[in-house]
Amino acid sequence: MDAALGAVAPSGGFAGHIFGERDEWVVDGPAVGVTRRWVEDRVSGWSDVVIDETDAEGEFEGGQTKHWHYYFVCARKEKWFAAQRRRQPVPPT
Repeated sequence: MDAALGAVAPSGGFAGHIFGERDEWVVDGPAVGVTRRWVEDRVSGWSDVVIDETDAEGEFEGGQTKHWHYYFVCARKEKWFAAQRRRQPVPPT
């Protein structure tokens, strides 16, 4: 996920679902989940941030049930945020 969020261009946006640490596929399987704090830290300094958490039993694939835990994340990277990462000190004249 770090690579996906890091690839967002200045003024670009990200919208997607990220597994939480309590998702059944994370607890019992090969998926990787994150905490809310992890998500918040990654979009710190971005604008128009929406983080919506789902942590509930639900259906998937033909009526089977599983425990879902995921974050829907929608955010826009500010131009200044990307510029801060590239900023180099100005040499004295």
